[in-house]
Amino acid sequence: MARWRAGLLAAGVCLALMSSNAEGQSTGGIRLEVDAREAPRKILHSKITMPAVPGKMRLFYPKWLPGEHGPTGPIADVAGLKIQSAGRTIPWRRDSTDMFVFEIEVPSGVTSIEASMDFLSPAAG
Repeated sequence: MARWRAGLLAAGVCLALMSSNAEGQSTGGIRLEVDAREAPRKILHSKITMPAVPGKMRLFYPKWLPGEHGPTGPIADVAGLKIQSAGRTIPWRRDSTDMFVFEIEVPSGVTSIEASMDFLSPAAG
């Protein structure tokens, strides 16, 4: 049950808790959507829209979760990460030293990005 709650928290925060770009600027608000209609099947869908400025941007998946005693964020249960802006996909890659960090290059003219992903909770066992 704790793992499911951790997954719900992680899907809810998606990649939003921390992000940084070359200029360190952030304007506007963050919009978060969590779709739990498939929760009985142990699948959560999340989408977050956040401000962005052109240039390099790093997105951080939660590694340390409340109530946990180590960096146990359930990143292995994340699937289907897609980042886009104005309907165009923005390629991403993992950081070479930290699997919880995703790096993107925000194109010029972009003022916000949308990241979506699914959380697949393992069956009880």
